[in-house]
Amino acid sequence: MKLIVQLKKEHVEIMHAFESIKSGVSEGKSGDADLINELRELKNILVAHLDLEDKMLYPGLNKSGGEAKEVGEKFSKEMLEISKVALAFFGKYMSETIGDLLRSAEFRKELDGVIQAVTKRVDAEENTLFPIYEKCCEVGK
Repeated sequence: MKLIVQLKKEHVEIMHAFESIKSGVSEGKSGDADLINELRELKNILVAHLDLEDKMLYPGLNKSGGEAKEVGEKFSKEMLEISKVALAFFGKYMSETIGDLLRSAEFRKELDGVIQAVTKRVDAEENTLFPIYEKCCEVGK
């Protein structure tokens, strides 16, 4: 499977997982185990996705040089910051109970913030980064 097709597929999985968690929390339908499992699953999907980008996407852009390299470096640096925030969020809340999370305005606010940051990032990757990668790195492949 081509890299960009795989990354886009993972974007859909990531966004679906965020929405499932948000919905379960806002409606109070998730049990403790369900929510913790969903958070753990989302964290695993994100880590694997970031690993694939680090091993395949950014090195491909780097090898291409020029604008592709510059854009890749910019996106890579930005992703480091988003990753730190997202992973800190998971570390902070994965051990909480659903009751605590349902009562926590802070959790909901941080969840919304992480979702917004990841959504913005997904849009930027799909509209800017991926087309550059496809143009410079997947030509003729």
